[in-house]
Amino acid sequence: MSRKLSADYFEIRPTGHAEPSWAIDMPTDQARALGRRFKQDAIFVVHENVLSVTGCEAGADVVRVGDFLARVDGRL
Repeated sequence: MSRKLSADYFEIRPTGHAEPSWAIDMPTDQARALGRRFKQDAIFVVHENVLSVTGCEAGADVVRVGDFLARVDGRL
C-alpha cells in the first residue's frame, strides 16, 4: 500500500500514530473503496476543517471527531 500511495499521493509525516497516513483528495465513496482494497477497516475524512472517521463499507456512518487543523498544528 505504501508504495502505491506514495507514487500517486502525498504522505502526511508521522505524528506518533502507528501507521503512515496519506491525504487524498477524492470522494468519500471512492476513498472507502480504496480502503477496502488495502484491507482497511476505516478512513478519516476531512471536509471544511471537520475531521471525521467512517468505516470502509459502503454507506457507513460518518462520525465527527473534531477540528482538523487543531490536530495538524499540534494544539490538542
